[in-house]
Amino acid sequence: GGGGDDAAAAAAAAAVAVAAGVDYGGGGGGGSEALGAPTDAGHLCQECHHGPRTSRAATAAAAGSSAISTTAAAGGDWFRCQNCGRAWHGSCLQFSEETAKTAAQFAANGWPWTCIECKQCERCHDVGHDDQLLLCDLCDRGFHTFCVDPPLQRAPTGGWRCNDCVICVTCGSLVAGEGKSARWCNDYTLCEACNRLYSKGRFCPVCKLVYRASDGLEMVCCDHCEMWVHRQCDNISRDDYNRMAVSENDYFCPLCRKKTAEQRQKEKEKQRRQRREREAARAKRREEKKKRAAAAAAAAAAGE
Repeated sequence: GGGGDDAAAAAAAAAVAVAAGVDYGGGGGGGSEALGAPTDAGHLCQECHHGPRTSRAATAAAAGSSAISTTAAAGGDWFRCQNCGRAWHGSCLQFSEETAKTAAQFAANGWPWTCIECKQCERCHDVGHDDQLLLCDLCDRGFHTFCVDPPLQRAPTGGWRCNDCVICVTCGSLVAGEGKSARWCNDYTLCEACNRLYSKGRFCPVCKLVYRASDGLEMVCCDHCEMWVHRQCDNISRDDYNRMAVSENDYFCPLCRKKTAEQRQKEKEKQRRQRREREAARAKRREEKKKRAAAAAAAAAAGE
């Protein structure tokens, strides 16, 4: 029956949630109620003071999912510190969807999540040198600058990803480049070769992925910013793409269309503001005219 399926779904979701450090209260019954409410105030989110967000649909969908999606569906981006037991929503921690999923996956695979106050280096397990502790943008684990490979002289000014998470988002390379001096670029998202293309503007402004002339990709050049956009990134059908190849009509990429729309909106607001100012000025002149006419009438009456 439906109740048995709901109970199995809830049990599967709760099992993965516990493995990821997510703690739910008990409760009888099947469905989403099996996850229950937080057992006490200590299991409320330290930021918004609400409990984990769960739903029957999310719990049922989690039953046959992988650890990463099951944790997200079961906990609704719920993270409980392995050390102090306090909990937060991933959204309250300002985690991106990618970070929440990756941190949950690492937690389910034996790397329990810890809050910022309990963070320690995953290499030396020392809780000191907080000023040199880096937090990975994807898995949220901590590493000292001198414990990473290769060691860093100082903390990066932008984003940073640990060796387990860093990968070139364009070519998929797991190394920054050739030689020991090679370094990751663009907040640890691009290898040196792809970053050279990125710095020359050879990337799609929508997905930010770089391209090479030899890739043979279906791309369209924006007539405003002159950037090349992947056909799929602008949801252009292949028939429209083929027609655009011989058309003389201008093409504007999604970013330029948005800017143009914003500019039109600002222009409309400016025109409305100017119209209100003109109407207010006319109303003021009419009022002054009435006052002068009343004063003149009063003076004429006094002279009679």
